Amino acid sequence: MTPGAAPRFRPLPGTVRGMSFDVEALLPDGRTLRMLGAGGPERETAAVRAALNRLSPPAAPQSPDTVAARFDPMAVGKAPALSATLPVLLGCGLGHALRLLLARTTGPLAVVEKERALQDCSGALAALSPQERARIVLVADPEAESALAALTRWQAEHGGRRLLPVALPFYQRLDAAYYGFLRQKLEASARFDFWSRAVEPRFTSARPRLLLLTSRYFLMGEIEAACRQLNLEYRLLTVGDGDVAQADFVRRLLRAVLEFRPDCCLTLNHMGVDVEGVLMDLLARLLSTQLVTTGARHLLDHRRTYYRLLRQIIAQGQEAGQLTRDQSVSDMVKIYALCERALLYDWCLCGGEYSLAAYAREQMPRFLAQLLPGNSSG
Repeated sequence: MTPGAAPRFRPLPGTVRGMSFDVEALLPDGRTLRMLGAGGPERETAAVRAALNRLSPPAAPQSPDTVAARFDPMAVGKAPALSATLPVLLGCGLGHALRLLLARTTGPLAVVEKERALQDCSGALAALSPQERARIVLVADPEAESALAALTRWQAEHGGRRLLPVALPFYQRLDAAYYGFLRQKLEASARFDFWSRAVEPRFTSARPRLLLLTSRYFLMGEIEAACRQLNLEYRLLTVGDGDVAQADFVRRLLRAVLEFRPDCCLTLNHMGVDVEGVLMDLLARLLSTQLVTTGARHLLDHRRTYYRLLRQIIAQGQEAGQLTRDQSVSDMVKIYALCERALLYDWCLCGGEYSLAAYAREQMPRFLAQLLPGNSSG
């Protein structure tokens, strides 16, 4: 498409049965494109069926034991059910594909269409009921990277479910640099099951592995020096102004998590660079990977260094007369861990809108007062 020039659109009478009208695009180079043409509504609905077919179980996946399989965008994982995906319709079209997706799903879906004149000409979005419209997020960013970042944020808001791109042929021809780019990126993302691969034990060693999200904050250099002095393994991931909201930063963060496999992420002054809350959403989602209720429940594994240290500290406190003997060490470990998790989860649910350290200093003494001599309720 000629830079700075925009196509013009006009409605045309339908040419096949079941099609009330069509839309023709006049491109700046003089070419014309029909949205449906002789294919009729099937030209749109076929794209939906093709996307749904991709959800069928794939061939044997690549070995997750290799680094390449862990974060190669082309690595194949277990196919999700339709209800576990977030459909992304690349182009609204005349609404045939959109209505089929709305009928086949019950959750949210995204529609990418940057041509406002085309929306006005087709009327597909305007024809939806209020209930249907409430399920749709419209992404109309004129730049493909910005649209991809918007979809990444939307994905994070809905638990990081896999994106299911549905590409309408008309839009791929209308602006390949925009819609073709998004199709390529989203299809790669759909084949990469990050969250299931992020589920693994944390803090299994006495020396944790740290992922340092660095900005210009001067104290990060001190933290890096402390890691070296304590002989802790760490990796730096630079965060610049405006980087957090970009899809490239999200990919770098997720790649680092899978490649380096840190026990935790550490950042300072994140609010200064994470004004849109993307980083908070991702970190909260990473924490949630530990909250599995079936299989190996790593967070509750009492062989972890975390629990061993708690048992040691509480036993020493009882020996010194600083903690009550009316409760067992195991009971007090459970009480402490419960209180700590409660604070962490609330902070994540609130999007990090308050200082976790300050609130913990205020609340933990109240929670743990029952562990002091003479205060036990047991």
